[in-house]
Amino acid sequence: MRSRGRQVASKDLEVGRYDLVVAMDRANLAGLQRLARQRADQPPAHLRLFSEVLDDSWPEEVPDPYYGGEDGFEFVLDMLAAGCPLWLEQLGEAGRAGPPTAE
Repeated sequence: MRSRGRQVASKDLEVGRYDLVVAMDRANLAGLQRLARQRADQPPAHLRLFSEVLDDSWPEEVPDPYYGGEDGFEFVLDMLAAGCPLWLEQLGEAGRAGPPTAE
C-alpha cells in the first residue's frame, strides 16, 4: 500500500479548505490553533479534538499507542473505531445544517 504524509501547513487550516481537522490530543490541537491564527484572528471552528464525540468512558486524548505496548495499539484502535462513526454522523448533519460548532 502506498501512502503520503506531510506536515500541516497554515493554508490547510483555512476555512473552507477542509470540513474538519481532528487532533488526537490537546497539544496537537493547540499547535493547529496557533498555526491557524497565522491566517486569522481566531482559530476556525473546524479544528476539533477527536474525543469530543465520545462519552466519558474514554480518555480526553487519544493516547500514543507506542507507550502502551501491544495493548496500547488495541486500545487506540477501539477508541478510533468508537469515535469515527460519530464524526461521520456529525459531518453528515453538518452538511445538512451548516458547519459544526464546538461544544
